[in-house]
Amino acid sequence: MFLKLLKSSRISKPAGKNITSYSMKTLMFWCMEEKSEEFWKSSNLVHCICFCISKFKTFVEKGFLPNYFITNRNQFNSNEFTREIQTKTKQSLEAFLEDPVSGIRLLLSTYQMYENTPLSTLTIINEEMFIEEWLRIRVAMANQFHVTSVHSFLNLYDGHNISNIYLRCTEVLDKLTSISYAQPYKKLLQNCIVVQQYILMKKRKESSGLIESSDTKNEYLRGMISSVTDLTHSSLRIATCCLDDGVKDECLKIIRTVTANQGNHLFMQNYSQYVKQILNRTFERFRNLSRIAKIHEIAISNRIIEQDLIIQDPYKTIEELEHFKKEGYEISVCNVFTLVWERCWFDVTFMTAELPVLPKPAALELCIDYSQKKISFQPFFYGLLLEFLWHAKNGSPNRDRESVLEKMNNCVSIIPTEQKSRGLNFITYCSCLQKDYCSASRHLIESFKLNPVKHNVAYLYIKYIINLLRTISSNHDHCMFF
Repeated sequence: MFLKLLKSSRISKPAGKNITSYSMKTLMFWCMEEKSEEFWKSSNLVHCICFCISKFKTFVEKGFLPNYFITNRNQFNSNEFTREIQTKTKQSLEAFLEDPVSGIRLLLSTYQMYENTPLSTLTIINEEMFIEEWLRIRVAMANQFHVTSVHSFLNLYDGHNISNIYLRCTEVLDKLTSISYAQPYKKLLQNCIVVQQYILMKKRKESSGLIESSDTKNEYLRGMISSVTDLTHSSLRIATCCLDDGVKDECLKIIRTVTANQGNHLFMQNYSQYVKQILNRTFERFRNLSRIAKIHEIAISNRIIEQDLIIQDPYKTIEELEHFKKEGYEISVCNVFTLVWERCWFDVTFMTAELPVLPKPAALELCIDYSQKKISFQPFFYGLLLEFLWHAKNGSPNRDRESVLEKMNNCVSIIPTEQKSRGLNFITYCSCLQKDYCSASRHLIESFKLNPVKHNVAYLYIKYIINLLRTISSNHDHCMFF
């Protein structure tokens, strides 16, 4: 990253388009060939930079930067990379090497306050920056993963044949074993596969009438629980299957990881902002540590980062962070890293092929528009729906259902606008189960006012009620005639 920054700020001017970001990546590959693993440490950052730039100066002097994979191919365009441009580029690199610390200070604004700082102290600052940049990258990776993951699965959920989809997903899972940092994607893929397995098992049970043995049921239940990766998306998908299958205690336990704290819905609404705040607090705390504490924490953080770069699995990194936490160490990066990979709050999504597991009010939201390939629900509100249906299914006291309904009513005004009508439709359904038809009607009309289109389930409810009233009225008139 530093070499790319150097390229854009210092080398591009004399070299123009002859040197690209890929040129710097190629340089990095060749440099890594010449130095052992011990050399490439954050504590040795200044020396690493000087070595890379010296190596690059040699390539520039020769006018030949061999491609790392096809060594007879020159990364420099010999026709455009003239002798004059080579000379100017070489002079720029030499000027940097004459005083690398000043070069770093000028290049990175954070170095400006350390103009007269000894090299030993500057090395600690380098390490701080290295740790902070690593954390920023991992946070960005987590956000990007959750933005793109559902779209990736849309390509796998081709059609409605769950058997074919299951085969496609298992094939992709096998291919992911050799891909770096694919564990989050694999976890989510396993979650989808477990849901598909449950749907296939459900269909077999419906066609044959056979009931699985307790051992079989316990085995698939363990598989379902192990596929839970975060507190919203995957956990609520599993809770949906458990509710459909009549799993009692474990189902409510999973649901309440989301719904137990009523303040969670506010946290979910401001998740991205919360991550930024935690990230800023993490860096502020890190910078304000005493010198001794900072050296100690840098050593632990470097050890964790080194493992992360080798294993390429954020969940293993979290295990390592938790290990140090249990030993009494407070690692700055722990909270934000765990937040973005384990306590991530994202809408719970179902594909059309997964319709058989959805509870009726959620299934209606998916079926009302046949052009939809997927549907996403606000996690806290969908969790409350599952919790209410769990109480209704298992004959809980009325006060438990009323308590959940109260939470739903309190939450509906705060959830995102595009989710409000769905939330009101959920309340309508639950109110009907409670035989509170007055509240159900009020929420139904409110939903239709908010979203007066045929693709709103409220339209379907109202149409059904009108037809029902017409039938009753027609029968009444017919009886009066006779």
